[in-house]
Parts: sequence; C-alpha cells; structure tokens
Amino acid sequence: MALAAAFVSGVCVAGGRPVWDLQGIVVASTESTKWAVRVVPDGAGGFVAAWEENRGRRLCCRDTRDLYAQRIGPDGAKLWGAQDVQIAAEAAGEELLGLAPAAGGGAFVVWRRGGGTLLAQRLDARGAKQDGVDGTSVFAVAETCEWAPGTGSAWDPDGRGGVVAWGYPGPGPGRASVLVSALAASASGWTAGPPLAALAGLGLHPAAVAAGGRGARLVFVWTVTSGGLQFTAVPVGPDGAPAARPVSVGPAQSDARWVHAETAGDGTGGAWVVWAAVKPEAMGKAHPVRVGWVGPATGRAWRAGWANAGEARTLAMFIPPTMVGSGGGEEVPATNELVAWRTTSVIAAAGEKAALMARLRGDQVEVVAVRRAGTSVTVGPARAFGGKAYSGFGPRLVPDGRNGAALIWVEQADPAHWTMVAVRVRARNGSVETD
Repeated sequence: MALAAAFVSGVCVAGGRPVWDLQGIVVASTESTKWAVRVVPDGAGGFVAAWEENRGRRLCCRDTRDLYAQRIGPDGAKLWGAQDVQIAAEAAGEELLGLAPAAGGGAFVVWRRGGGTLLAQRLDARGAKQDGVDGTSVFAVAETCEWAPGTGSAWDPDGRGGVVAWGYPGPGPGRASVLVSALAASASGWTAGPPLAALAGLGLHPAAVAAGGRGARLVFVWTVTSGGLQFTAVPVGPDGAPAARPVSVGPAQSDARWVHAETAGDGTGGAWVVWAAVKPEAMGKAHPVRVGWVGPATGRAWRAGWANAGEARTLAMFIPPTMVGSGGGEEVPATNELVAWRTTSVIAAAGEKAALMARLRGDQVEVVAVRRAGTSVTVGPARAFGGKAYSGFGPRLVPDGRNGAALIWVEQADPAHWTMVAVRVRARNGSVETD
C-alpha cells in the first residue's frame, strides 16, 4: 500500500481547510480488479466507499469476489486500516447492491448472495460490524430472484429508515412483481417489514431506489410493452406500499429492452435520476443518457421533467450464472452482456435545484452540472478528469454538503494494477469547478 500512502501525504491544506489536489488521493490500490463501487458521505467531511474485489484470488471472474469498505477522512486519511474492512464472510456469488450513510460516520450495506438471499450489515464509525461476521438476512427464497440489474436500497437522511426493492417472478409467462420492503435500524439491530408489491405486470423490472428527504421515497421501475420501454417512478410510504400514482419519467423507447438507472434524493422530497435504456446485444456501443427530476406537486400528485445528457459507452461484465427475465418476458442467462447498468453514469444533488452527473465516455471520466426550474431540466458543458479510467468500475459522486461532491473512479495504469482515485468537484452557475 505504499502508493496509497504517497498520494495521501500529498494532500494539502488551504485556508485551514483540507483540500484534495487535482491529482486526487488513492482510496484503494491493489493488484486485483474492483467492481460496483458505492460511496456515501460520513457526515464529517469525508466518505465511506464499498466495492467488490477478488483480492488475493482469481482476477478474471466475479464468482469469487468479496466485499470491502473504507472510510476516508476530510484530509484524505484511511480511517479503517490500511487493508480495508472485509464486509462479508467469504462465499461465492456476493454482489454489492446498496450503501447508505449511518449516523456518526458509519454505513449500512446491502448485498446479494447466491440466487435468493439479501443480506444487510451495519458498520460503525470505526468500521466495526454491528450485525455479526456475516450480516443479517433481509429476504431469502429458494427461487431465483432478479437481484440485478435494479436491486437497490435507499436510506432516509437521518439513517434510521429506508427501503429495499427487487424483482420477483410472478404467475404466468413474463409476469413479474417489484417487491419493496421497509427497513429500520436502531441500536438493537435491523428490522425488515414484509415484502409488498409496488407494481406487477409483463416485463416489469426494478431500476433504482431513492430517499428524497422529508420522508419521501421513490422506487424507479421499467417495463417493455407494445408501446416501447416505459420508465416510471413509484412513490412509496413508510411501510413500502405505493403511496401515490406512478409518474412517467422520460419518453417511451421502442428500440430498448434494458435500463440502468442511478438516483439521488434532493433533500426536499424529490429525487434526481440518470438512466440509459439499451438493447442487451448492443453492449459496448454508445447509447443516449438522460437525466430527470421527480418531485411532489399538490396533494398526492407527483411531477417529473427530463433532458438529454449526451452519450456514454458501457462494457459487458460477467456475473455468476443465473437466469433473469429480460424486457420481453423471456429468460436469458445473466452471463450474457446485460450489465450496462454497472458503468453508465451516476448523479448527486448539489443544492436544492442542482445536481452533478458523472459518466464514462470510453475510458474518460466526465462530469456535468444539471439544473432545474420547476420541471424544466438543463445540462451544462462536460469537464473531463483523470487519465485512463477502468470502465468496469463506474465513477461515483458523494455529496459534501457544500453544493459539491467527491468524484471517485478507478484508473488502470497497466493491465494488472487498478487504483481508486478521488477529487472534489462542485456545481456553480451551470458549470463544473474544482476546489
């Protein structure tokens, strides 16, 4: 870990406040592939990151991956030890699905194991596990569930309540349900409410989950019908049940069958979402990216707006063999090229009516500022960062509470060396700036 120490020691202090220089800091640098990064603020000027990694084992395949986490302080120091925290006990088929901040600097982690188990773990401010060595089971079934692409979780800003959503096979060919379970955490442990169906229908899949603040929670879903792919937000209540009419987000797309989406609550009851709808057989090609906002209107109504946000390229990545339903209702092996949703783009709130969006364009990380007026959404010019990004590990943004965020990505200096890097960015007057 000598490389990491060298970067961290280069962090400077300006005006009495720690500032990461433009070369960034190293979060983790090991000779093994890293996937599926998730990052959340720690409430003290730093952040907690979690990711999948084949540390010390096979480098080529994800069926032996483990889950790791690290907390980075505002000065760039690694607070959870030089070797990071291994979240889950070693087992085949672990997949990171969600990360949320916990009060006092810790984090909540949700992951999948095998074909039918969702697990959760709480890490305290020191990185100590609060739910045993191997976490707590949230949901377990014998059948194969659609944990990917859209399984996810979101916690309220106070870190005490949240929701997790996943796809589940329904009765009849091609039918499926999006199940939602309310989660709560206290000093005594986790509680999980009974799974409730948010929606059910043909070719239906979960896409993402957002906690908008003020108790508002949104589950984003998509379905393919004769009219094309439809992308929709479903407001859900404290128990996970639908709380208002679903609202359509963006246009129907006749040539798409799969969606990747990322969300971020705006803190005022609404949420930002960035998504890309593609064909599974078109992985590796450029595809349009769209950004939108969903929020409450009068009474029980919700409203939405969206804008085009350019293009991005995604790469295929193998995941453990399992069968998942695709947009037309047919089942296909998950080892096919179905993983655009892991590397397209990400978004973070940057003030009440602004957001930052990061994306991969080939092997380049780009960031744009997004603003809204009512439901009208506008996208600013792109700014590029870093060197050659490893496109199997999409960029992440974690808000800093000052209309900015930490931008985190992985660079690949050579075929056997991956380095996770972070810099600070912020939105100002529709443009992207750095400290």
